[in-house]
Amino acid sequence: MSEILINIEDVMRNTRRYWFIDGLSEITGGVLIIMIALSYPLIYLLEDGTLRTLLLLIGQPALILLSAYFSRKLISKLKERFTYPRTGFVKFRAAKPNKRVQRILLVILVAGGVSIFVSFLASMIPDRFLPLISSFFIGAYSWVLGYFNGVRRFYIVAILIVILGGLISWINLGGGLPYIYLLTGIGLIWILAGGWTLVRYIRQTKPVQEAG
Repeated sequence: MSEILINIEDVMRNTRRYWFIDGLSEITGGVLIIMIALSYPLIYLLEDGTLRTLLLLIGQPALILLSAYFSRKLISKLKERFTYPRTGFVKFRAAKPNKRVQRILLVILVAGGVSIFVSFLASMIPDRFLPLISSFFIGAYSWVLGYFNGVRRFYIVAILIVILGGLISWINLGGGLPYIYLLTGIGLIWILAGGWTLVRYIRQTKPVQEAG
């Protein structure tokens, strides 16, 4: 009897990759990033300094968390409409409440650490290079996300993000515009990557009823 060796990590990675098979996550995430980018100029248009500070410290993080929560709900509904009728339904194990809290705290700690590190670098290098440095961190996250989930196109996304950061630093717009353009550009990169994936997915698959 021949032995069949199963790499559990490969099985888990393939399962996680299925969530990204249709590009819907990238499209939704890209729209969310652009919303965050556009919120900055709207907030800074406010004349009330106290209200502006509250929106930056409380309102914007709350918007991000709520948007992320409802985005996942929206993605699940879209998958029920487009994905599961074509390539089947996969139920992902829901994380336990304590695991979710740990993940949120980890994200907050990592984001805080990156912010402190970037602020530290900002005191030593010209401001024009900060978008490039920020793009390296965001690109690294995209690269790790691609490796962890077995999605190779995320590597291309990571490279494009770093190129975008380099271009913005080279143009040297000054003020707060570089970060608005950086986040908007990153959002567009994710939307284009997701849109390309979605078009290929729809062309290459058919609902089970039609295929039969």
